[in-house]
Amino acid sequence: MIAMCLTSTAPYTYEQRLAASKCIQGFIHNNHEGQIGLLQRLISKYHDNNQSGADQSTNLLHYILDLDESTRKDPYRIWFACTVLLHLLDSSAQAKTLIREISIGDVSEGEEPVSALQQINANLSTALINSFDPRIAIGFLMLLCIWLYDDARCVEEFLEETAGIQTLVGSVAQAREGVFVTGLTAVLLGICVEFNSPASALPPYDPLQNSEAFRFLLKVCERAKLQKLIVSGVGGKDQIVFRITQFRETSEFRDFKEQVTFSSHGDDDLPDLWFDLGFVEFLKDNYSIYSLRRRRLIKGRIQRSLERSPESFDAKLSPHSFFVFWLMIDGITSSSAPVSDQSKYISSLEIRLKSSENDVKSKEAQIHSLEGEVRKLVPS
Repeated sequence: MIAMCLTSTAPYTYEQRLAASKCIQGFIHNNHEGQIGLLQRLISKYHDNNQSGADQSTNLLHYILDLDESTRKDPYRIWFACTVLLHLLDSSAQAKTLIREISIGDVSEGEEPVSALQQINANLSTALINSFDPRIAIGFLMLLCIWLYDDARCVEEFLEETAGIQTLVGSVAQAREGVFVTGLTAVLLGICVEFNSPASALPPYDPLQNSEAFRFLLKVCERAKLQKLIVSGVGGKDQIVFRITQFRETSEFRDFKEQVTFSSHGDDDLPDLWFDLGFVEFLKDNYSIYSLRRRRLIKGRIQRSLERSPESFDAKLSPHSFFVFWLMIDGITSSSAPVSDQSKYISSLEIRLKSSENDVKSKEAQIHSLEGEVRKLVPS
């Protein structure tokens, strides 16, 4: 079935390739054992064939990770490969853990190894910069949206490829790749903001590094930085929302149905098959949600992530750490001072906090002493 999806020559038609893809999706639906088993086999075969130099034409990971002239010649090879993989990864932490183990790059030849997620980020950038067929970028974008959603660890890894993030921001700002690619890119950036982790937002600072307040502060600062980068890069929050709205209002997305008309269009002689049904349902569910109580659409997590202030992201803090957090936020998130100055401010707050704690301990000792004297004066 996978070979049929990836075969671009006769005798298979686009209808048959789509049908094969649906058969694979049907096999792994609610079948965790089959889902993990198939992914393990694909990963093992990818590694073995790379080491032996064997043919990779029937392995979908080859078309996703190894972007070159041969793999992009038929854009639907990458598109089908991405749609099958997104269903393999959807809502499965174990599947994401398995594919994270893939490393691309031969250290013995001086190559720096990168993860599968970082390689896909780079491949997507290549497709956008060189204006490859939009179906290639759409396949990558659908896969990444499903992969990164509600997974801070994967978002963190994805963001390590900073050049790729800049390319995504530029793609939304310039909108050269059309409504579909631009809109989906904006959606992906929204997911990155929503599920961004607090990794290395500020230089290490040992006294508070392990406290809840400091971890939350890092999260806020990192999200603030990422949100500012994205919003300023694309020309404002309204511009991002407009790009996504423009995409969601296209008839191809809004009225998407499983039945696809496989008629050629334009000069590329390719069918009008752009999206995967599972992805369309995912985006409709998570961008806007219909509230039965309010009887109207309300904003989902993706839309809210680009509109709200960074400090409004959820936090679970103890009363003590919450107090420390707001002391820090007062001098940091509202400040435009350099990071070094902000770190000094944190240091001064730490000193004040220590002094306050010492005062409390001193007062408690005095109270304890006075209570002892009272007990001596009062006859038993």
